[in-house]
Amino acid sequence: MLFKIFAGSRTEKAKHEKDREPFRNDQAAEKSAIDAGFLALKVRGKEWGKLSKEQIGLN
Repeated sequence: MLFKIFAGSRTEKAKHEKDREPFRNDQAAEKSAIDAGFLALKVRGKEWGKLSKEQIGLN
């Protein structure tokens, strides 16, 4: 009977792990979107800095 409880626990755990998979994928997609957003801001900042220097005549 004790074995049956453990076996049931494994199947329940597997079921819950399966349910969590889409959530993990969403987190990965969200993280890459956030990284892309920061990269875009970084590039825009560099370009803005270049334009500012050109306008001032430093570059």
